[in-house]
Amino acid sequence: MLKLKHDPCDVSRCGESDFVVSYDKAPWLEVMSTDGSVRHKFRQTGATSHFKYPNYLTTSVDGHIYVSDMLTNKITQLNSSLQVLKIFSSSLLRSPQGIISISPDQLLVCSYKNHSIVLLNTSTGESSILLGKQDGIERPRCRSYCSEQKKLYVTQAGGLKVYILS
Repeated sequence: MLKLKHDPCDVSRCGESDFVVSYDKAPWLEVMSTDGSVRHKFRQTGATSHFKYPNYLTTSVDGHIYVSDMLTNKITQLNSSLQVLKIFSSSLLRSPQGIISISPDQLLVCSYKNHSIVLLNTSTGESSILLGKQDGIERPRCRSYCSEQKKLYVTQAGGLKVYILS
């Protein structure tokens, strides 16, 4: 087990042997090797910090890292050196939580305050509601997606729900 100085919020694989860790209360990100060596850091302090509460993250097949920030209502795209590439915001992304890369240019984002799962196109920046309150989504947080079975697993108020996507 790796000992970290602060409590991590989320972790995702980054490259062949590294992983990226988010710290929501700090707030910062680190790319680490499996032995715990920090390769890259994204640390800011003060009122001008890019992140306010970076919680969930994912890594796409093309190596981009995506981080949700529930206090700024934004999704940030970074490279593996933690340089900011793009920032996505939309009225549909209210308090974004769990995030999944389902293709090189598509993310599924849990929009906690909108009670929805949002499909975000990272090439165009366009977003649309994939599942909403009418589908039983209520304050979604975490997520997992099985592409073979096209099943989306969502933890939310009241438990775990499974959806089959077409």
